[in-house]
Amino acid sequence: MLRLTDMDNAPLVAVQASPGGNLEFLLRSDTGEPLVKVAQTNSSANWFRLVRQEDRVTAWLSLDGREWASFGTVTWLSNSPTNTEFKGGFFAASGDTNRLAVAQFKNWVIESIAISSNNTTNPMVLPVTIPWTAQVTSTSTNAPIVWVANSLELAQSYRTPYLWNWTNPPAGTFEVRGVLRSGTSLSLTSSPVNLTVQKQVAGAWVESSKPLSPEDAVLRYGLGGILSRDPSWKASAEAMVAVQGTPTHVEGSVGQSLTNDFWQGTPSIKLELSFNDYSIRRVGFYFWQPSGEVRTFHVQVTDPDSQIVLVERDLSVGEGGLFSSWIFRGRCFVTITANDGDPVFLNALLFDSLEPLKVELKGPAEGSVIVIPQTIALEVVAKPENRIIEKIEYLANGQTLTGISGAQSSVNWSGMLSGTNQLQARVVDRYGIEAFSPFLTVNLQLPEARAEYVLEDRDTQGAWIGTYGKEGWSIPLDSTELPPFADLSIQGGDEYTWGLPNEERRMLQQAHGDDRMLSCWVTFEFMDFNLQFRDGNTHQLAFYFLDANQSDRQERVEIWDATTKQLLDQRAVTDFVGGVYHVWNVRGNITVRVHTENLVNALVGGFFIGSSVKQLPLKITSQPESATVTEGQSAVFSLRAKGTGPVSYQWSHNGVNVEGQTNATLQLDNVKLSDSGKYTVAVTNWVSAERSSEVTLWVNASGVGVKKWQFATRARIYSSPAIGLEGTVYVGGWDRKVYALDGITGAPRWEFWAGGEIFASPTVAGDGTVIVGSFDSKIYALDGATGALKWEFLTGGEIRSSAALGLDGRVVVGSTDGKVYALDGQTGAKKWEFRTGGMIYSSVAIGTDGRVFVGSMDRKFYGLNGLTGVKLWEYATEGQIVGSPAVGSDGTVYFGSNDRKVYA
Repeated sequence: MLRLTDMDNAPLVAVQASPGGNLEFLLRSDTGEPLVKVAQTNSSANWFRLVRQEDRVTAWLSLDGREWASFGTVTWLSNSPTNTEFKGGFFAASGDTNRLAVAQFKNWVIESIAISSNNTTNPMVLPVTIPWTAQVTSTSTNAPIVWVANSLELAQSYRTPYLWNWTNPPAGTFEVRGVLRSGTSLSLTSSPVNLTVQKQVAGAWVESSKPLSPEDAVLRYGLGGILSRDPSWKASAEAMVAVQGTPTHVEGSVGQSLTNDFWQGTPSIKLELSFNDYSIRRVGFYFWQPSGEVRTFHVQVTDPDSQIVLVERDLSVGEGGLFSSWIFRGRCFVTITANDGDPVFLNALLFDSLEPLKVELKGPAEGSVIVIPQTIALEVVAKPENRIIEKIEYLANGQTLTGISGAQSSVNWSGMLSGTNQLQARVVDRYGIEAFSPFLTVNLQLPEARAEYVLEDRDTQGAWIGTYGKEGWSIPLDSTELPPFADLSIQGGDEYTWGLPNEERRMLQQAHGDDRMLSCWVTFEFMDFNLQFRDGNTHQLAFYFLDANQSDRQERVEIWDATTKQLLDQRAVTDFVGGVYHVWNVRGNITVRVHTENLVNALVGGFFIGSSVKQLPLKITSQPESATVTEGQSAVFSLRAKGTGPVSYQWSHNGVNVEGQTNATLQLDNVKLSDSGKYTVAVTNWVSAERSSEVTLWVNASGVGVKKWQFATRARIYSSPAIGLEGTVYVGGWDRKVYALDGITGAPRWEFWAGGEIFASPTVAGDGTVIVGSFDSKIYALDGATGALKWEFLTGGEIRSSAALGLDGRVVVGSTDGKVYALDGQTGAKKWEFRTGGMIYSSVAIGTDGRVFVGSMDRKFYGLNGLTGVKLWEYATEGQIVGSPAVGSDGTVYFGSNDRKVYA
């Protein structure tokens, strides 16, 4: 209900206004909501009318019932309903020079009608049923709808919903309308819907031709279509048959043998054949030849519109008659001609319906629940089995399954999306007959959600196109469509743009155009990106973070299983002024939650969904380490590996798999002596397989070999320790460091950073100086107490051998450059050098008389003068020499070679 008020919301019964003056009022709803504001500039009007229909607004004033004038101002307010009409009246009070306005108004619903059809095919081909529906808004709730096509009334619908099925309209172009009947007249008319109906496509096929006696023809096919003077056969066959030309009908009585009732034409008989119900029928031509002579008749079927020959065939008719079975569709011309030029005889046309085409779709059991991704086998069975099928279409929820074409009776369906699927098969046979299978319902469920972290990328910056896809979903203000397998909703984040597009590399490229964009989602708490990957497959998901205004933001990204609410992965996002991508392989129904970790707001610049995962081979980033324990203690081996998941592990002990040990960490509790030995772990993923380095577990009997201390470096240790003054332990590591450790506690005293990995063992001189070589080709002399560098000497190759000390304190060492160097122990100055024929891995040995002994990869062993470096002798072996020599008290030198021999 509506009411009229003045501008102060006071009920308006009469408002005084001088002639020609202003009159203002509001129309309000019964709850007081303002709907229409009116300012009337002509107060001599009798009544007003306001109409709002959708976006069209009209307003009138009537002057003494004769003329129309416009309102000065009509304002439709936000609460005003559409399709509404208001009316009110004005009149003058007797004896008063002023005019009074009294509210007398109604609220009518604007009447409307719209029609539609859910058959969207245009043009349509007969036979066809076109379902129509009408949406009506009217005060006449019981008024019928008249369906009109090209001004012809075809049908009426009397109640809502207004439905009408137009079955097999004549061929042509139509303008269809729905008209609301009011009493005996037609009042409200819908907008027209145009459609074209095309005639049934003509077709003809030959089934078979075989001799058949008249009695057998009648028995098998009946007399429904016999060419007789009895007109009832037409109705019974639902056929239209017109005989072209001037054939002669030889009389016979109905019920007699077919041989006594026939059409005769010279030289041919022409028939026009069609079926009233647009069905596809079997038609039998029966020919009788009374004599023993064999005659040939030529039968030709053409499309009367296009004159195209559909099929033609020669039929040989001999004694005993011939029955020729054909299939006809649509309107056809049939011409039968005798090849010998004599009259042709057609004794009968016999009609029969085709057996209905039935279709069954075989697959999973009705109502099955299937976890995807998976391949589902589907099979179509059509009957009758001898019917030639030209097309099979597989449908899911009314949509054709992609990737399947032709007439495949069995297919493997993959690439489906989660949800309830109504599966159906559509089959079309060679005659154009269409049939659908009953629905087969399957419920496709997503697998358990998964999120595997892949990498952190700080190099790509804003240039995501080509690295993380071709189109991104989504960049704020430049969003593109989601891939078809993904659904998205965002909660808790607002979009924010810093300014106009720019060319700065860290800003994201726009999906359309060359500009870059500085925009993001922003939150002061957290925001959720709810993503559902409905194909069940694993996909690459990359989030881009950019701290564009350099405010030291700290954020955290969590990926949750949206169904079970379990946390799958989380990452800290820090130091991203230059932009950083965090990339996962994900599947299923997940929620990506982005938190702020400090008082600054959290930002997400964009995220990108790939159709496939980023396949990364395995890389072992941390190897297990050997351990020594005592019986009854625990031993733990562990490693870390990167690569595309899932990653599997299998530990082995002395080459035999350890049952149940399939994690990255192997823990052995209450170890026994039998647990001693070699341990490795095999690591595999989708892309590759790796095996860890072999580690050893030493188990000491209880009370023996108890560990006093241990010190962990950052990498493997190949160097042997050396013991210096006050029991200090010196050792070099693969982490390029020399460590000095307290011999009692293992506490570090100092460390020295060399330029390369350290393989050689340190040597401690009499004054405590530590001498050690490195893979950076240098020999270092370090203060044993402080680790300060005393001197260094650069050779031409890596230093793998340990240094030796001569009689006068000189340092002698070999290098992989093939040379032996003698250096001053105090200054590092070179005294001499000697070149061998190959790299030197062997450490030098010095005899009691100062002579130098060393082996080389050139398979030779050398004796040198310790003071001058002059070669005293050499001895050739049959293998490379890697090991270091030893000198006996009697001066005998012992060494081994790769030729499997030890020499003295």
